[in-house]
Amino acid sequence: MARETKTDLLERIERLRAENQRLAANYTELFDEKTALRMRAIELEEENAELRKRLAELEAQHGRALTEELPQNPKRGRPCQITPETKERVRAMREGGCSMRTIAGAVGVSVSTVHGILKEM
Repeated sequence: MARETKTDLLERIERLRAENQRLAANYTELFDEKTALRMRAIELEEENAELRKRLAELEAQHGRALTEELPQNPKRGRPCQITPETKERVRAMREGGCSMRTIAGAVGVSVSTVHGILKEM
């Protein structure tokens, strides 16, 4: 292994100093960014506390929890369009001996709907 000359060592020292300065600048930049993020987190926590306080005030004014969900209809799909009169007519026609296709055609609903109405009986 060849020995380094004094000039080589000085150049190497200069390169290391430059690298050290660059790393120190990066560290300072990252530290400043970290500090800014911490400050923003503190601001957001304070804002969250204010919003929670305002929510509690509104809930007290309205006498109920504003965050509770509204009751949901457990059924899916569109609301039933079959009236009780239609259901009674389907039942009466079936008792009269009509087929499900005949009933569906007379009432104006599908055979599946007639089947569902009769199943409810």
